[in-house]
Amino acid sequence: MFLRKFLSGYGLTAGQLAQVIGSENFNTPLGNMNKGALELNIRQVGEFESVQEIQSLVVSLPRGGQARLEEIADVRLTPKEANGMVHRDGERTINISIQKSSDANTVEVARELRKEIKSIQNELQGSDLEIFSDTATNVENAIDNVVQSALLGGCWPSLFYICSCVILNRP
Repeated sequence: MFLRKFLSGYGLTAGQLAQVIGSENFNTPLGNMNKGALELNIRQVGEFESVQEIQSLVVSLPRGGQARLEEIADVRLTPKEANGMVHRDGERTINISIQKSSDANTVEVARELRKEIKSIQNELQGSDLEIFSDTATNVENAIDNVVQSALLGGCWPSLFYICSCVILNRP
């Protein structure tokens, strides 16, 4: 927390402070690198890991000199207020949305995720993990329909041929 009058005494605005903090706290993707069968994501990470790191952040003052952020602002960790609640069957829940990368196989990702959820569920006590919506089931159903159609599409002509040969007494 800071007082605008106090900041103006240093020649700073809240926007400038936010810009300084944002430029020091980043996590930027740089690309991918292949190492054998693995594809590694490369990121440049400069995220704050503690309140003390933020407090000791050095801010250049427009009128010259520098100050640590804790000298010009009250830096502390406070709980974030919930800005929305997810309820299911009248109970508060935590909603986690998982998205696969564009080059991943939806069905394989979903199968692995289901296995992992079962594994995590065994470790939880007094809580339940439940899949509320799984778009992979649509993909799996579509694949099953294609397979069934291919099998039926291949069986009917064969069956028709066999019946025709039997009726017409041909080998």
